[in-house]
Amino acid sequence: AEAAAGLLQAAQHAGEITGLLLFEEHKALYPAGAAACIVSLGSLASPEEGARSLYAALRRFDEAGATYILAEACPDTGLGAAIMNRLMKAAGGTVIDAG
Repeated sequence: AEAAAGLLQAAQHAGEITGLLLFEEHKALYPAGAAACIVSLGSLASPEEGARSLYAALRRFDEAGATYILAEACPDTGLGAAIMNRLMKAAGGTVIDAG
């Protein structure tokens, strides 16, 4: 989370409107105001919730005018694979290891 927060801060300083897509369990890992628009996909333990809310989350970033978005990965199994597939399409295949 620290590396991701640093990337978001650098993007903000470069004039980007930042977005952060995360899971509820990780919200406390990011400082307040880590991004202009922060959206939770719900619990990491409930991929069904994440799958249901993914398109709404992406629309929120569009509505906020986000130009630089970081999204947390989820396990690439079951519904997690579908979520990751959609995120990869939205990201144009760009992956950053912000471990």
